[in-house]
Amino acid sequence: MSRKPNPLLATDFYKIGHINQYNKLTTLIFSNFTPRADKLFQHYVENAPRAVLVAGVQGVIQSFVIDLWNDGFFKQPKAKVIGQYKRLVDKSLNVDLDVKHIEALHDLGYLPLEIRCLPEGTLCPIQVPIYTVHNTDDRFAWLTNYFESGLSAETWKVITNATTAFNYRLLFERYAEKTCDDNSHVDFQGHDFAFRGLSGIYDGYGSSFGHILSFKGTDTVLAIQYAEDFYGAEDTFVAGSIPASEHSVATTNIGAIIEDQRKHRMTQVHVSIDTERYLAEKEFLNRYITEIYPAGFVSYVADSYDYWSVLTKIAVELKEEIMAREGRLVFRPDSGDPVKVVAGYIWDNTNYSDYSEAMEAEPEAYEVVCINGKYHPVYQNQYGYMDIDEHIEIPEHEVKGSVEVLWEIFGGEVNPKGYKVLDTHVGVIYGDSITLKRATEIFERLEAKGFASSNIVFGIGSYTYNYNTRDTFGFACKATGSIIDGEEILVSKEPKTDIKKKSAKGFLSVVKDSDGDYRLVDGLSFEDISAPENELAVAFRDGKLERFQTLEQIRDNVSVELKKHI
Repeated sequence: MSRKPNPLLATDFYKIGHINQYNKLTTLIFSNFTPRADKLFQHYVENAPRAVLVAGVQGVIQSFVIDLWNDGFFKQPKAKVIGQYKRLVDKSLNVDLDVKHIEALHDLGYLPLEIRCLPEGTLCPIQVPIYTVHNTDDRFAWLTNYFESGLSAETWKVITNATTAFNYRLLFERYAEKTCDDNSHVDFQGHDFAFRGLSGIYDGYGSSFGHILSFKGTDTVLAIQYAEDFYGAEDTFVAGSIPASEHSVATTNIGAIIEDQRKHRMTQVHVSIDTERYLAEKEFLNRYITEIYPAGFVSYVADSYDYWSVLTKIAVELKEEIMAREGRLVFRPDSGDPVKVVAGYIWDNTNYSDYSEAMEAEPEAYEVVCINGKYHPVYQNQYGYMDIDEHIEIPEHEVKGSVEVLWEIFGGEVNPKGYKVLDTHVGVIYGDSITLKRATEIFERLEAKGFASSNIVFGIGSYTYNYNTRDTFGFACKATGSIIDGEEILVSKEPKTDIKKKSAKGFLSVVKDSDGDYRLVDGLSFEDISAPENELAVAFRDGKLERFQTLEQIRDNVSVELKKHI
């Protein structure tokens, strides 16, 4: 029994019968894959191009259209592979399926299709096709849209994720230009944390490739294999990471240290659990940076128990050891409000003498106010007015946030643009539920406090990369042209109940306008798609990959697109 998918089954049931529904004289079906709408996409940065980043199609052609079909169909015994197909379909649909057309395909020995695609790493505007598909053998017009489901399933997510990563990169580049010496840090400022929250390992293998077109930091190892397997990256630095702890490492080590301390402590001496954890974590972190990783970049998850204790006490007591390392210790908070944990609260830097004076200062503009040296939250009371809760006190270090706290402990330098940069021995990474909106707020608060954007690295996780569907960009693969009895039939879909689903008409090409942006041209004849000005170049034809782009070439394309919009 095969444990790999039979590619014949990578379709929807309703498509199996379409060969009997098409006009018997049909010799060609032409379809296109297009992002129809972007109203559901949540990751545009301000003034971003309303477009998707073309990505992953070459990988899908090689992994699905070529490898899976060759290994799972053409190289399999015809009786075995088609027998499995017929048995499953007959049982599920209660039919006696005629499989002569499937047998003819197996006899042919390759997929008689042509896929034309825009260059990967370029921006495709909404309602402009990314790729087109049509059959190259008159006998297999049914095959074009038989492929729709599989191609759509394999391509929509990597394009969506690549587009998301592009917008993150655009945001980081803009703030680097405003607050930093250069953008050398940006390659690694967005780090892919998404793998565990994706839809299986093949998501990590394929869709995570979209992240590394814009960044070189990832913890999704499979994405690097994908780049090597399908984008010629064997001798290229694809992406990397640094040694990093997790909560299981911290908590088990801290627990063991506590047990050891209890054995050697006099039984009548009482020590609170918080004190035990503090002393144990200090001992483990010291071992972590002096014995386990005495040099190099290393990340430490610091919120297993008391993050602010680690930052304001343990880091102070281990300052000498931290500063003596050749490398950087990156503190990783992993809970709380990311904006406030990293960049602190909004307040007016005024120490008011009493409640009345603070209320006169319009506290609704702030999140906390300082009264007699103590910080109190501003909130909306039951009458809808902003008020100050004098019964709650927020510690000063939380008001300042991680970056400012580390600055006060370790210092750093002021860059030529006048922004503070932490000492190279310390840093911060935050990767819990980061979004473009939160990243923007963090940058804004850091800038307001005089800190460069390079002081923070973001872990971008499944909250960003898996909270999407095919409808995020309204992706659809629809037929717009056919040839029946020698006549070209130009068709379009125009549902009156949802005009947004109106498709292009006829045979299509994509050309560049005067600004160098892609523009759809429809209503063409079939022979027109071969014109040299059509940017939809042949990527696959008759079982073979016809165009190959390396990872570096695609990244170069991404860089060109970024420069247009920074």
